[in-house]
Amino acid sequence: MLSRLAAAVAERYRIERELGQGGMATVYLAHDLKHDRKVAVKVLRPELAASLGADRFLREIQITAQLQHPNILTLIDSGLIADAVGASASLYYVMPYVEGETLRQRLALVGELPVADAVRILGDVADALDYAHARGVVHRDVKPENVMLSGRHAMVMDFGVAKAVNEATGRHAQTSAGIALGTPSYMAPEQAAGDQVDHRADIYALGVIAYEILAGRPPFAGDSAQQLIMAHITAAPDPVSKHRPGVPPALAELVRRCLEKKPADRPQSAREVVDTLESVATPGGGVASAPRATRMPRLRSRWTMIAAATGVVAVLLGGWWALRRDSAAGPSAGPSRLAVLPFESRGPAQQSYFIDGVVDEVRGQLTGLRDLRVIARTSSETYRNTRATPQQIGRELRVQYVLTGTVQWQEGIGATKVRVSPELIRTSDGTTAWTRAFDAELSDAFQVQSQVAASVAQALNLALASGDGSGPKKPTSSAAAYTLYLQGEDLFKRAQATDDNGRAAAELLERATALDPSFALAFAKLSMAHSRTYWSGGDRTPARLALATKAAERALALAPELPEAHLAMGYVRYWGHRDYAGALEEYGIAVRARPNDVSILLPFGPVARRQGRWDDAIAALQQVVDLDPRNFSALDDLGGTLSRVGRHREAAVITDSVVSLSPSLVVGWRTAVIVRIAAGDLAAARRTLQRADSTLAKQFPGWFFDKPYAGFERSFAALLDPAVQRRLEPLPIPAAFSADASSFYTVKVALALALGDRAGAGRYAESAWSILGRQVAANPSEPLWQAQLGLAQLQRGKFAEAISAAQRAVQLLPPSRDQVDGPLFEGVLAQVHAGAGNADSALAHLESLARIPSFWSGAAMRSAPAFATLRSDPRFQRLAGPAGVPKSR
Repeated sequence: MLSRLAAAVAERYRIERELGQGGMATVYLAHDLKHDRKVAVKVLRPELAASLGADRFLREIQITAQLQHPNILTLIDSGLIADAVGASASLYYVMPYVEGETLRQRLALVGELPVADAVRILGDVADALDYAHARGVVHRDVKPENVMLSGRHAMVMDFGVAKAVNEATGRHAQTSAGIALGTPSYMAPEQAAGDQVDHRADIYALGVIAYEILAGRPPFAGDSAQQLIMAHITAAPDPVSKHRPGVPPALAELVRRCLEKKPADRPQSAREVVDTLESVATPGGGVASAPRATRMPRLRSRWTMIAAATGVVAVLLGGWWALRRDSAAGPSAGPSRLAVLPFESRGPAQQSYFIDGVVDEVRGQLTGLRDLRVIARTSSETYRNTRATPQQIGRELRVQYVLTGTVQWQEGIGATKVRVSPELIRTSDGTTAWTRAFDAELSDAFQVQSQVAASVAQALNLALASGDGSGPKKPTSSAAAYTLYLQGEDLFKRAQATDDNGRAAAELLERATALDPSFALAFAKLSMAHSRTYWSGGDRTPARLALATKAAERALALAPELPEAHLAMGYVRYWGHRDYAGALEEYGIAVRARPNDVSILLPFGPVARRQGRWDDAIAALQQVVDLDPRNFSALDDLGGTLSRVGRHREAAVITDSVVSLSPSLVVGWRTAVIVRIAAGDLAAARRTLQRADSTLAKQFPGWFFDKPYAGFERSFAALLDPAVQRRLEPLPIPAAFSADASSFYTVKVALALALGDRAGAGRYAESAWSILGRQVAANPSEPLWQAQLGLAQLQRGKFAEAISAAQRAVQLLPPSRDQVDGPLFEGVLAQVHAGAGNADSALAHLESLARIPSFWSGAAMRSAPAFATLRSDPRFQRLAGPAGVPKSR
């Protein structure tokens, strides 16, 4: 289809890539050659196009394309793709491409919206409906997926398409091809019953949307479309105020009226809805007015396209948890929120680590204030060299203040001096709340940091002190050691941002501690660098763990109250010993000192989910996302966690956000694929793998081998495009994999099997077995290597040895001890038994997996190549479901 489309529209549009698929169409991003702009080209599904008839569809499109309104995404072109041999003619239409998100994506993230935002969005949609209804056009498929959000504005999509499809098929609820025209969750009773509909069906759908964005749930639920339809026809919804007591009475009454069963009992026009919403939004109407500089615009104001890509992503991700928690509150409710932005350097580039160190230390000291919420580094870093205004940053990060500044370098006699000029700005109006210049020698960096932090706290009327009135203490008296620490810290942050190991950072931090053996903070960061290398750098050896432990113990001995020292020991317990209770105890001590420090809050969620405390894990990760909405690690963990508990739709939205935020991050793509496998949406998993390869292959040809999931290698390999399989399979081992060669050859086995090359799989298994034998001998308590050894032995035909190694992995880390990795290893054991022909044992382990949250959902089991021999077994079908069942998303 892509090649046919590209050829058919080549004179007008250049097709760039697929954006996604919906119930009626596939959407492509294209470049309008004539007008030099981005557009979205939607191609109707072949079966739908065949049932409509091209002439009638294009005639209806031409009529409804005349709709021109700021809250309607206009149709700008349409056409027919001629028949090809063996293919039906296809219909397409073209709309402007708008950077943003759908209302469905917003709801998947936040669950419910602040009342002021809900009123604004509903007003925009109602205004669009009023305009269309006045011209005789009824949408008939108003739903969150058809509402586009960009900046502070909402636009209704697919107006003409929904009408054209409905008119061309005789106003029935379904076409002869079985395509739903109208979504059961949003159908008016008369539409669901197949009766004649008018504009008041759109008003009913708007009422359903209003209920959902205010209550965080639709008014009706059902296990099937038929149950939903019956509920819309016969059931009375709970008052929206039952689920959201803070909804203004006038707004709750409007929602109730829109959801009346009889059209005559609803508001009789969308203009009536707009007028009611405007009265609710006025002062005294029940919705708190915004500060003057950011007051909500009139609901009928003209829409202006001002949202940039960075802002869209920030809006998409920012405030998930806070919006759930404070949905009825304005942006100023609760503690003050502050973003510390990167300072501007007016000096040599090689000294940038010093400036970033100043900013990070200021941010770190401010996180110790209980009455201040400080946005974390990852999200603040987005605004380096930004042209965004303080007001825009305030909206995107939901902060009342931003701290920015400049650093001017001055060469003095015998020393380099710096002038740090911070500025605290109110985001409500962009005015300066406080500014001051600090002069110091480069060797006195910590003094500058402390002075800036204390002055900001004072400007915000907050107390910044260690508890004894003395303020933060200087971590070292050695200027050289502190410089090395800042450089090592800079490298460590880069490693975290790229999911890399911490070896380079550890080398600099080792030198810092050698210069000052009493430098507790450097010992703490040194321990964390070693722990990261142990966990993420392929060096899971007792020697590396011993280095991490020794440095953490030294930091605690030097400074028992230092939060970073307890954080470091927490990682030793978490990553080194899987002592989750002990890790949480250490993190708890650290967080009491700095309750809003994301670096301390970040591990709470991952540890809680390993204990099987899924709700606690989700809440903790949402808290991190609130303070750091662009933290890919937290978002990746949150997406994976939601998928494990069956919330696949939300997980897919979040993982899509992760790869948008950090497209070069392999782990983000990996999670995005696996949540789709768990949901049973293999087509989406294939598309995601194709996007990953298109994005990563040029810079990282061996990306597919990086950090695979234990036991899912074959599922991933089988979903790859055959051309990609053939390109990857012969690749030599990259130098970067020298420390993780066993994983490389484990993936090679999976690729060879996907290509049907069993001899090649055997050769790669021999290589993996040889390496794993040495690794297991060096550290027999590492379950990952035992699991990989089991898979290698299976391909070597050593079934008894394979089962023994896989059993050992499960014994070392059963699901009862670790509910994240434990199920992965039990899944490997099930695969080994299946491959060895032990169906009873394989099914016993799969039944165990089915009882706990994990990526091994029934859909994942059903699609796994490793379980192909079990698919005809009735016991497997009862457990995983038969092939061809609808996906669970």
